[in-house]
Amino acid sequence: MPAKFMASMGVAACACFGAAASGPVVHLQFDNASDLGLDTSGNGNHASLLNAPLYDSGGITGGALDLRGRPAYLLWLGEANPVEDLIDGDFTFSIWINTTQVFGSDGAWAFQGAGIIYADVSGTPIGIESDCTPLALAGSRLTGLAGNDGIGDLRSTSVVNTGQWVHVVVRRRVGETVDMFVNGVMESSVATSSHVDLSALDALVLGGNTLDNRYFDGRIDEFQGYEGALSDEQVLFLFNNPGAAATCAADYNGEGDEGDILDFLDFMDDFGSCFGEPLPCGSFGTVDLNGDTVVDVLDFLDFLDAFGRGC
Repeated sequence: MPAKFMASMGVAACACFGAAASGPVVHLQFDNASDLGLDTSGNGNHASLLNAPLYDSGGITGGALDLRGRPAYLLWLGEANPVEDLIDGDFTFSIWINTTQVFGSDGAWAFQGAGIIYADVSGTPIGIESDCTPLALAGSRLTGLAGNDGIGDLRSTSVVNTGQWVHVVVRRRVGETVDMFVNGVMESSVATSSHVDLSALDALVLGGNTLDNRYFDGRIDEFQGYEGALSDEQVLFLFNNPGAAATCAADYNGEGDEGDILDFLDFMDDFGSCFGEPLPCGSFGTVDLNGDTVVDVLDFLDFLDAFGRGC
Protein backbone atom coordinates (compact mmCIF):
# COMPACT_ATOMS: atom_id res chain seq x y z
CA MET A 1 0.00 0.00 0.00
CA PRO A 2 1.30 3.52 -0.79
CA ALA A 3 0.43 4.77 2.68
CA LYS A 4 2.48 2.05 4.32
CA PHE A 5 5.37 2.79 1.99
CA MET A 6 5.23 6.49 2.83
CA ALA A 7 4.97 5.69 6.51
CA SER A 8 8.05 3.50 6.33
CA MET A 9 9.89 6.42 4.72
CA GLY A 10 8.70 8.55 7.61
CA VAL A 11 10.40 6.23 10.10
CA ALA A 12 13.73 7.06 8.53
CA ALA A 13 12.91 10.74 8.15
CA CYS A 14 11.79 11.07 11.75
CA ALA A 15 15.30 10.75 13.10
CA CYS A 16 16.73 13.31 10.69
CA PHE A 17 14.93 16.46 11.76
CA GLY A 18 15.21 18.50 14.94
CA ALA A 19 12.07 19.64 16.74
CA ALA A 20 11.12 23.19 17.64
CA ALA A 21 9.27 24.10 20.81
CA SER A 22 5.55 23.37 20.49
CA GLY A 23 4.27 25.91 23.00
CA PRO A 24 5.17 29.36 24.27
CA VAL A 25 7.90 29.79 26.87
CA VAL A 26 5.93 32.77 28.16
CA HIS A 27 2.38 34.01 27.58
CA LEU A 28 1.10 37.16 29.26
CA GLN A 29 -2.62 37.66 28.72
CA PHE A 30 -3.12 40.59 31.13
CA ASP A 31 -6.56 39.39 32.18
CA ASN A 32 -5.77 39.44 35.91
CA ALA A 33 -5.88 43.07 37.02
CA SER A 34 -4.12 42.25 40.28
CA ASP A 35 -1.26 40.32 38.63
CA LEU A 36 -0.33 41.83 35.27
CA GLY A 37 2.94 39.91 35.13
CA LEU A 38 1.22 36.52 35.33
CA ASP A 39 2.54 33.95 32.84
CA THR A 40 -0.31 31.70 31.73
CA SER A 41 1.86 29.34 29.65
CA GLY A 42 2.25 27.03 32.64
CA ASN A 43 6.01 27.61 32.76
CA GLY A 44 5.99 30.06 35.64
CA ASN A 45 7.91 32.76 33.76
CA HIS A 46 6.19 35.68 35.44
CA ALA A 47 7.35 39.24 34.75
CA SER A 48 8.34 41.92 37.24
CA LEU A 49 6.38 45.20 37.02
CA LEU A 50 8.25 48.51 37.12
CA ASN A 51 6.80 52.02 37.56
CA ALA A 52 3.26 50.80 38.09
CA PRO A 53 1.81 49.77 34.72
CA LEU A 54 -1.97 49.77 34.71
CA TYR A 55 -4.76 47.37 33.78
CA ASP A 56 -7.16 48.21 30.96
CA SER A 57 -10.32 46.22 30.33
CA GLY A 58 -10.41 46.87 26.57
CA GLY A 59 -7.86 44.35 25.32
CA ILE A 60 -8.00 42.35 22.12
CA THR A 61 -9.18 39.55 24.43
CA GLY A 62 -10.19 40.48 27.97
CA GLY A 63 -7.76 42.82 29.70
CA ALA A 64 -4.63 44.58 28.48
CA LEU A 65 -1.46 46.16 29.81
CA ASP A 66 -1.85 49.95 29.84
CA LEU A 67 1.41 51.90 29.44
CA ARG A 68 -0.16 55.18 28.36
CA GLY A 69 1.29 58.33 29.89
CA ARG A 70 3.87 56.70 32.13
CA PRO A 71 7.40 55.23 31.84
CA ALA A 72 6.23 51.79 32.94
CA TYR A 73 7.49 48.42 31.75
CA LEU A 74 7.78 44.70 32.50
CA LEU A 75 11.06 42.88 33.05
CA TRP A 76 12.59 39.42 33.00
CA LEU A 77 16.02 39.69 34.62
CA GLY A 78 18.99 37.35 34.81
CA GLU A 79 21.25 35.39 32.51
CA ALA A 80 19.48 32.13 33.36
CA ASN A 81 15.95 33.51 32.95
CA PRO A 82 14.12 31.39 30.31
CA VAL A 83 12.48 34.46 28.73
CA GLU A 84 15.77 36.34 28.46
CA ASP A 85 17.31 33.16 27.04
CA LEU A 86 14.92 33.24 24.07
CA ILE A 87 17.14 35.70 22.21
CA ASP A 88 20.14 33.35 22.41
CA GLY A 89 19.10 31.72 19.13
CA ASP A 90 15.95 31.12 17.07
CA PHE A 91 12.95 32.94 18.52
CA THR A 92 9.44 34.15 17.76
CA PHE A 93 7.73 36.99 19.61
CA SER A 94 4.01 37.60 19.13
CA ILE A 95 2.28 40.69 20.50
CA TRP A 96 -0.83 42.83 20.06
CA ILE A 97 -0.35 46.61 20.35
CA ASN A 98 -2.71 49.58 20.34
CA THR A 99 -1.29 53.11 20.18
CA THR A 100 -1.59 56.59 18.70
CA GLN A 101 2.01 57.44 19.62
CA VAL A 102 4.41 58.96 17.09
CA PHE A 103 8.02 58.55 18.20
CA GLY A 104 10.85 60.04 16.17
CA SER A 105 11.05 59.24 12.46
CA ASP A 106 10.08 56.23 10.39
CA GLY A 107 13.70 55.62 9.37
CA ALA A 108 15.17 55.45 12.87
CA TRP A 109 17.06 52.42 14.11
CA ALA A 110 15.23 50.10 16.48
CA PHE A 111 17.30 51.19 19.49
CA GLN A 112 16.36 54.82 18.71
CA GLY A 113 12.63 54.14 18.80
CA ALA A 114 10.14 53.65 21.58
CA GLY A 115 11.06 50.20 22.81
CA ILE A 116 8.38 47.54 22.78
CA ILE A 117 10.54 44.42 23.13
CA TYR A 118 13.99 45.51 24.23
CA ALA A 119 17.38 44.01 25.14
CA ASP A 120 19.96 46.62 24.17
CA VAL A 121 23.10 47.69 26.04
CA SER A 122 25.04 50.94 26.02
CA GLY A 123 27.65 51.10 23.27
CA THR A 124 29.27 47.91 21.96
CA PRO A 125 28.81 44.77 24.09
CA ILE A 126 31.96 43.30 25.60
CA GLY A 127 32.56 39.63 24.90
CA ILE A 128 31.01 37.18 22.48
CA GLU A 129 27.39 38.18 23.08
CA SER A 130 25.63 40.97 21.18
CA ASP A 131 22.44 42.87 22.00
CA CYS A 132 19.20 43.72 20.21
CA THR A 133 15.91 45.56 20.15
CA PRO A 134 13.51 42.99 18.67
CA LEU A 135 10.67 45.51 18.29
CA ALA A 136 10.21 49.29 18.57
CA LEU A 137 7.99 52.07 17.30
CA ALA A 138 9.86 54.49 15.03
CA GLY A 139 7.74 57.33 13.74
CA SER A 140 4.40 55.77 12.84
CA ARG A 141 5.78 52.35 11.85
CA LEU A 142 7.53 49.43 13.46
CA THR A 143 11.17 48.49 13.31
CA GLY A 144 12.98 45.46 14.66
CA LEU A 145 16.62 44.49 15.12
CA ALA A 146 17.56 47.49 12.94
CA GLY A 147 21.03 48.77 13.79
CA ASN A 148 22.43 45.43 14.91
CA ASP A 149 25.27 44.64 12.49
CA GLY A 150 24.68 41.47 10.54
CA ILE A 151 21.34 40.65 12.18
CA GLY A 152 18.85 42.45 9.98
CA ASP A 153 16.87 45.63 9.52
CA LEU A 154 13.13 44.99 9.80
CA ARG A 155 10.63 47.75 9.06
CA SER A 156 6.87 47.53 8.69
CA THR A 157 5.18 49.02 5.66
CA SER A 158 1.95 49.51 7.61
CA VAL A 159 1.28 52.54 9.77
CA VAL A 160 0.48 51.10 13.20
CA ASN A 161 -0.38 54.11 15.38
CA THR A 162 -4.02 54.07 14.33
CA GLY A 163 -5.61 53.54 17.75
CA GLN A 164 -6.66 50.05 16.61
CA TRP A 165 -5.32 46.70 17.77
CA VAL A 166 -2.46 45.49 15.56
CA HIS A 167 -0.86 42.05 15.68
CA VAL A 168 2.91 41.89 15.28
CA VAL A 169 5.31 38.95 15.06
CA VAL A 170 9.11 39.16 14.97
CA ARG A 171 10.89 35.93 14.06
CA ARG A 172 14.55 35.00 13.89
CA ARG A 173 15.95 31.97 12.09
CA VAL A 174 19.62 31.96 13.10
CA GLY A 175 21.88 32.19 10.06
CA GLU A 176 18.90 32.38 7.69
CA THR A 177 16.39 35.23 8.00
CA VAL A 178 14.76 37.69 10.36
CA ASP A 179 11.12 38.46 9.61
CA MET A 180 8.35 40.83 10.67
CA PHE A 181 4.64 40.11 10.26
CA VAL A 182 1.84 42.66 10.72
CA ASN A 183 -1.71 41.31 11.02
CA GLY A 184 -0.62 37.91 9.70
CA VAL A 185 1.21 39.27 6.64
CA MET A 186 4.99 39.25 6.27
CA GLU A 187 5.98 42.88 5.67
CA SER A 188 9.75 42.63 6.08
CA SER A 189 12.27 39.82 5.68
CA VAL A 190 16.06 40.06 5.63
CA ALA A 191 18.60 37.33 4.96
CA THR A 192 21.27 37.05 7.64
CA SER A 193 24.34 34.90 8.13
CA SER A 194 24.70 35.84 11.79
CA HIS A 195 24.66 33.18 14.50
CA VAL A 196 25.45 35.60 17.34
CA ASP A 197 23.83 35.31 20.77
CA LEU A 198 21.84 38.54 21.33
CA SER A 199 21.46 38.32 25.12
CA ALA A 200 24.29 40.61 26.31
CA LEU A 201 21.86 42.65 28.45
CA ASP A 202 20.94 39.56 30.50
CA ALA A 203 17.38 40.86 30.59
CA LEU A 204 14.31 41.26 28.39
CA VAL A 205 12.13 44.35 28.71
CA LEU A 206 8.53 44.72 27.56
CA GLY A 207 7.34 48.27 27.03
CA GLY A 208 10.36 50.53 26.82
CA ASN A 209 13.95 51.35 25.98
CA THR A 210 15.04 51.65 29.60
CA LEU A 211 18.58 52.73 28.73
CA ASP A 212 17.56 55.91 26.90
CA ASN A 213 14.15 56.42 28.54
CA ARG A 214 12.24 55.86 25.29
CA TYR A 215 8.98 54.27 26.35
CA PHE A 216 6.06 52.85 24.43
CA ASP A 217 2.89 54.88 25.03
CA GLY A 218 -0.01 52.57 24.38
CA ARG A 219 -1.55 49.26 25.31
CA ILE A 220 -0.17 45.73 24.93
CA ASP A 221 -2.01 42.42 24.95
CA GLU A 222 -1.34 38.71 24.42
CA PHE A 223 2.45 38.76 24.56
CA GLN A 224 3.97 35.38 23.66
CA GLY A 225 7.59 34.27 23.33
CA TYR A 226 8.58 31.03 21.60
CA GLU A 227 11.89 29.20 21.53
CA GLY A 228 12.25 28.43 17.85
CA ALA A 229 10.89 29.91 14.65
CA LEU A 230 7.16 29.48 14.14
CA SER A 231 5.98 28.77 10.61
CA ASP A 232 4.10 31.32 8.51
CA GLU A 233 0.97 29.23 9.05
CA GLN A 234 1.39 29.37 12.83
CA VAL A 235 1.86 33.14 12.67
CA LEU A 236 -1.38 33.45 10.71
CA PHE A 237 -3.10 31.23 13.27
CA LEU A 238 -2.04 33.59 16.08
CA PHE A 239 -3.46 36.56 14.19
CA ASN A 240 -6.75 34.80 13.49
CA ASN A 241 -7.07 33.42 17.02
CA PRO A 242 -6.19 36.12 19.58
CA GLY A 243 -5.49 34.60 22.97
CA ALA A 244 -4.62 31.15 21.64
CA ALA A 245 -1.14 29.68 21.57
CA ALA A 246 0.33 28.42 18.31
CA THR A 247 -0.64 24.87 17.49
CA CYS A 248 1.75 22.27 16.12
CA ALA A 249 0.58 20.70 12.85
CA ALA A 250 3.10 17.88 13.30
CA ASP A 251 1.37 16.85 16.54
CA TYR A 252 -1.40 15.24 14.54
CA ASN A 253 -2.79 13.06 17.33
CA GLY A 254 -2.81 15.88 19.87
CA GLU A 255 -0.51 14.27 22.43
CA GLY A 256 1.37 17.51 23.08
CA ASP A 257 4.65 16.68 21.34
CA GLU A 258 6.41 18.21 18.34
CA GLY A 259 5.62 15.37 15.98
CA ASP A 260 6.78 11.77 16.36
CA ILE A 261 6.41 8.55 14.38
CA LEU A 262 2.96 7.93 15.90
CA ASP A 263 1.76 11.26 14.53
CA PHE A 264 3.12 10.30 11.11
CA LEU A 265 1.39 6.91 11.15
CA ASP A 266 -1.89 8.37 12.42
CA PHE A 267 -1.85 11.04 9.72
CA MET A 268 -1.11 8.51 6.99
CA ASP A 269 -3.97 6.27 8.17
CA ASP A 270 -6.42 9.18 7.98
CA PHE A 271 -4.96 10.47 4.73
CA GLY A 272 -5.28 7.07 3.08
CA SER A 273 -8.89 6.60 4.18
CA CYS A 274 -10.04 10.20 3.61
CA PHE A 275 -8.39 11.04 0.29
CA GLY A 276 -11.16 12.48 -1.89
CA GLU A 277 -13.84 11.65 0.70
CA PRO A 278 -16.40 14.09 2.21
CA LEU A 279 -15.46 15.86 5.41
CA PRO A 280 -15.37 15.46 8.34
CA CYS A 281 -13.39 12.28 8.00
CA GLY A 282 -10.72 10.34 9.87
CA SER A 283 -9.98 9.34 13.43
CA PHE A 284 -8.79 12.83 14.42
CA GLY A 285 -10.86 14.99 12.06
CA THR A 286 -7.97 17.31 11.16
CA VAL A 287 -6.56 15.67 8.05
CA ASP A 288 -7.61 18.69 5.92
CA LEU A 289 -4.62 20.65 7.20
CA ASN A 290 -4.88 23.60 4.81
CA GLY A 291 -8.61 24.07 5.36
CA ASP A 292 -9.65 23.98 1.70
CA THR A 293 -12.36 21.33 2.45
CA VAL A 294 -10.60 18.75 0.26
CA VAL A 295 -8.19 16.05 1.40
CA ASP A 296 -5.53 15.99 -1.28
CA VAL A 297 -1.79 15.92 -1.88
CA LEU A 298 -1.47 19.52 -0.63
CA ASP A 299 -2.48 18.37 2.84
CA PHE A 300 0.12 15.61 2.64
CA LEU A 301 2.82 18.11 1.66
CA ASP A 302 1.79 20.49 4.45
CA PHE A 303 2.07 17.71 6.99
CA LEU A 304 5.46 16.62 5.68
CA ASP A 305 6.68 20.20 5.95
CA ALA A 306 5.47 20.52 9.55
CA PHE A 307 6.82 17.09 10.45
CA GLY A 308 10.21 17.89 8.96
CA ARG A 309 10.43 21.14 10.91
CA GLY A 310 9.14 19.57 14.09
CA CYS A 311 6.02 21.83 13.93
